[in-house]
Amino acid sequence: MREVTGVLTMLGSGTSSVNQIGKSFTHYDTIEIGDQILQKLRTTRSLNDFIERGLGREVTLYLIGNRIIGVKLPDRKLYYWRRSKTVVFICVVLIPLWGIGLIYALLLRDDLRHILGAQPKLAAMGGIPLKI
Repeated sequence: MREVTGVLTMLGSGTSSVNQIGKSFTHYDTIEIGDQILQKLRTTRSLNDFIERGLGREVTLYLIGNRIIGVKLPDRKLYYWRRSKTVVFICVVLIPLWGIGLIYALLLRDDLRHILGAQPKLAAMGGIPLKI
């Protein structure tokens, strides 16, 4: 998990989408925070509401790959994207089946890092979980 801290000066062109199972996402072409330009990012629409609240203020964004999974606002409140553990269950069940689970785990390594690594850490930091 990567942390980027600075004044959130720009949320560039963003589009919202809903996937096949009704989960809502916001996709950003560009975000400027501090002296960094972040490109091609996505987050859940529920977390995006809190990211927008930080515009013009110093915030910390938590990222895995091209996903914003958490934001800490100046009031010290931390909000994070809570994922279902279904992905982990599927990998564990499918591993004995001819390595299908291993292939699935490699394809979804960012999901596994989110669920098994970052999510517990953000929860331990007192984060407020948000579902998609």
